[in-house]
Amino acid sequence: MKKESKTTTKTRKPMDPAKKLERLFEKFKEKTPLHYKMSGSFKRDDIIEHDTFGKGVVIDIDYKKINVLFSDKIRTLVCDR
Repeated sequence: MKKESKTTTKTRKPMDPAKKLERLFEKFKEKTPLHYKMSGSFKRDDIIEHDTFGKGVVIDIDYKKINVLFSDKIRTLVCDR
């Protein structure tokens, strides 16, 4: 009879959005923030300034939508409209 081995898997706690955003701002500190508007065109790693949500970093792009990391959470915004 085989003994079951006791393995423990460490679960990583997701990084706080504010801390992750701070790291991305440091990484892209040479970039000038772009003002967000629905008609604007954005690319991955752009820093944007949103009137309501503040500064954020574009982390993903989908057809006419961008996912932006803000200090509280990731938000999906429209673009190219």
